[in-house]
Parts: sequence; C-alpha cells; structure tokens
Amino acid sequence: MGTFEIAGSREETRLGADIGIVVDIDIGGLVCRKVALFQAKKVMNGLADIGSTSAQLAKLSARPQTAFYLFYHQATHPLRSPAPTVCSAAALAECVTNGGRGLDAGYLPVNVRALGWDWTSFLSFGLCNADTDLGESFSNAEEAVALLGEGDPRHLPKYLYVIAIADEPRVMELRAKIQEHYLESLTMEKTRHMDKSREIDDKDHGMHL
Repeated sequence: MGTFEIAGSREETRLGADIGIVVDIDIGGLVCRKVALFQAKKVMNGLADIGSTSAQLAKLSARPQTAFYLFYHQATHPLRSPAPTVCSAAALAECVTNGGRGLDAGYLPVNVRALGWDWTSFLSFGLCNADTDLGESFSNAEEAVALLGEGDPRHLPKYLYVIAIADEPRVMELRAKIQEHYLESLTMEKTRHMDKSREIDDKDHGMHL
C-alpha cells in the first residue's frame, strides 16, 4: 500500500515520475527485463486531474513504452472504489488532444474509469511478460538505471520497486548498481540544497555571488 499513499502528494517538478519499477526475471524459459515509470494520481468517482504546471504529461507521453499513470480510485458512499488502474501517458495525451485541449494545461480532468488496465493484470501479464510492448527492455543493471533517469541521477523516480528473480550474482549486481546511483542522486541533491542555502545566507548579509 506504500505505493499508493503518495498519490496526490506535492508534485516534484524536477522528476519525470513518482515511481519506477524494474523487472529482472530469468527463470527457466522465462526471461523478462523491463523498466517502467509511473506518475501516481488520485481519482474521485472516475475523474482524475492529470494537469501539471511543468508540462509533465507532455514529457511522459514522449516515452510511450515506458511512462504510465497509476490511478488510486476513491468513491463516495455507497459506491465502492475499484482497484488501482494503470494507463499509458501516451494514451492519456491522445485523449486530451482529441478533446481539443493542450498537454501543458495546469488542470486537465479526464474520466479514466474505462481506460487502461487494472494494476494486477498490468503487472502480471503486461510488464512481466517479455512479449508485450509494455515497459522498456534493458540488458544490464547500468542500462536499467540509465533508462529510469534518462541518464541523469537527479531524474531518478522518487520511489523504486524491483522485481528480481534470477541467479544471485545478477540480482546482487542490480541491487548494488541501483544503490550506487541513488546515493549519487542523494549526494547531488544535498549539494544543491547547500549551495542554495549558502546563496540565500550571502544575500541576507549583503553579499552577491
């Protein structure tokens, strides 16, 4: 449930998505290595606001195989809320443009009740299936991390879930590489905040950089 608790939280404009998933399965005849990115949103009675002040929909829809929206549904009593659903950013962008609206609008209400897949089916039969076009394939741990952050550690998703079922050396390599890049991202973020705080302090004391 931790995945869905972040739905509707303050938007992090520097990131492309809230959640990343890495699938690395190599057991018997099943080999599947994919990554996917998700922007989490709350839905009330089927209606979701996918608008953004940072053109997030436009950015995500440019990666049709990789970028998706994860919808956490709510409903008013006596209706029961459906399970979480997933829809590709590209499909949502098409829905918006077909309605004559721009992708960069700050408010974009869309009825998502009949769009996409339920979360369990998407994960089990879509993302964890090498024969589907859902998710972007990778060959090694370095490439997986690069795809998640588009080559920049600062753009890695805030939360990452890994499904790794393979021989121990490969799983350990994947784990180590992910930790390495997230630690690098954390270090860069701390440095950025320190530089920003120093700049504010200097201005407060009449200094100019």
